[in-house]
Amino acid sequence: MFNNTQGQGYAIDPFANKSIAFQELAHKMSRSWVGFITALDPNVGREEEWPVYNATTGGGVGWDYVWSVNGSKAEEDSWRGEGISWIGENALSVYGR
Repeated sequence: MFNNTQGQGYAIDPFANKSIAFQELAHKMSRSWVGFITALDPNVGREEEWPVYNATTGGGVGWDYVWSVNGSKAEEDSWRGEGISWIGENALSVYGR
């Protein structure tokens, strides 16, 4: 989590004996999370685009991002649309925001 490629806090280093691709993926994921936290945009400092999840357009199909050492990518995510829409419609009454 957050580019912990030294395995600090783990009894067994999860990156031990892994290819450099795992460290590169950890770095990309961390940059996306930090970009989202600091600028509300996971695309800050990234080459690939993580599209905005918007289940209200395109027939309720949003996009999620699949992380992989073999190539990360955005993909359609239609199975979450109903739940995401419910949260959006009920956020104020349920969560107070």
